[in-house]
Amino acid sequence: MIGKYYSFEAEQSGDRQFNGKRFSYDNRKEKDMDVLNKFLQAEINSKEYYDSITNFISLYEIRKGEFEGNEYIIMKVDRDNFIIFSEYDDGKSGIQIPFSFSIYKNKLLDAINSYAQEKGIL
Repeated sequence: MIGKYYSFEAEQSGDRQFNGKRFSYDNRKEKDMDVLNKFLQAEINSKEYYDSITNFISLYEIRKGEFEGNEYIIMKVDRDNFIIFSEYDDGKSGIQIPFSFSIYKNKLLDAINSYAQEKGIL
């Protein structure tokens, strides 16, 4: 959007305004958890996928890269930080990334392991 200016105005309560809409930090955490749960449901559905994803995350030798799953992409920014996002091609303007979130390696592995144990994959 060329020429469009977006500004954040901090509120005392910890909320922010973005183009007249209010966003709270707590609301952001809820959305991140929702995206994480959707990611787990879509990608951690077999032992094979579990092993592939956890190996990509855990391997020290892979410093940067992307893992393309069924619906989500895990971008390894460095050895400890990841961005998870879904992308789709809308057929008109190319690939769209409607949302993303960043997560630390240990938190991501904890979430994956917990989900896999809960679903009986491990």
